[in-house]
Amino acid sequence: MTQLSAPLRAAIVFGLLAALTWMVAVTLSWGFDVDADIAGPLLFGSMAAVVVCVGVELNRQERRWIRALGVLLIAGVLIAGLLLALTLWYLSALCEHGCN
Repeated sequence: MTQLSAPLRAAIVFGLLAALTWMVAVTLSWGFDVDADIAGPLLFGSMAAVVVCVGVELNRQERRWIRALGVLLIAGVLIAGLLLALTLWYLSALCEHGCN
């Protein structure tokens, strides 16, 4: 594990965090009927961090097509985050006076 680069170690840590968050959320919601919606942003954030860390590592490679894949991964996460933020902004503006 010590021979891995920093972005790959970070990707492993964020992947473990995502897996643990998913396991806790599923266990709480199915096993104990507890509302575990608060774990959603942490889960999606850690999954996005994994993709960005892997994209950074791919961007450091010598081959051009691998670097291009890394740039596409990072851009995809940024675009997905922007689309989610715009969707939430639109819904909040649409439901300003309450939604049914």
